[in-house]
Amino acid sequence: MEDSDSSSRNNVEADGIENEDQEEGVENTKQTENKSSTFDFTEQSWRTDFVLIVEGTKLYVAKNILSLASPVFDTMFQSNFKESSCYELELPGKKLNDVIEFLRCIYPNTFTQMTRDSALKVLPLLEEYQVLQHKPRCETILLESVSAETGVAELIHLLQEACMYDLQKLREKCLSLSSEKPDEELGELLDKCSLPAEAAKEILQKVNKKLREVIASLKTSIEDVSEKTKENIEQLKTTNVELMEELDIMK
Repeated sequence: MEDSDSSSRNNVEADGIENEDQEEGVENTKQTENKSSTFDFTEQSWRTDFVLIVEGTKLYVAKNILSLASPVFDTMFQSNFKESSCYELELPGKKLNDVIEFLRCIYPNTFTQMTRDSALKVLPLLEEYQVLQHKPRCETILLESVSAETGVAELIHLLQEACMYDLQKLREKCLSLSSEKPDEELGELLDKCSLPAEAAKEILQKVNKKLREVIASLKTSIEDVSEKTKENIEQLKTTNVELMEELDIMK
């Protein structure tokens, strides 16, 4: 009996050690991912052979990675342009943080959590450099940020982005939710913002459709009330006749 109890305790201890080892392995994996997510583009290494200059800061990158990710960079490096024969390229008008987010998107083994704000920062660069395979990821993040509680100003802003970068799912969701907002607030924003005419037209069409549905529902309700009123009047007439007959009998 003692041998059996000792064997059971040993098995439990062994299972506990195995679970601890598994948890430690998971934690090590997470730490490895976190380390690989902090790729520092401001540091030069044997992996880099090209420099992007943004707001006066040098970002060290690999031409082959940029070429594989972006047909624009690929053409640039293969062409007879000045850029193909030098080792630096300045990107005027770009913001440093935006370009770093863009590089994290296209670089392998750079685990970065995308947010609504970072998606909006990266989208223009994805479009400019034709890294179109990452646009669905941005669209998914933006779709998750939108709900019935989202303000009309934010909806119109995201609708503008959706139209600009051809994000059809986001466009449709923003159109639908915008049409549900108060008419006065929506009308003021449509007058102020530079929304594409087709998108503004679709919003108004959805609003008009909603109004027609409301009017049709009211009309049906009024007809039901009217019909019920007619029935009540007929019932009152019948009751009145019956009362008159009873009075005659009583006389």
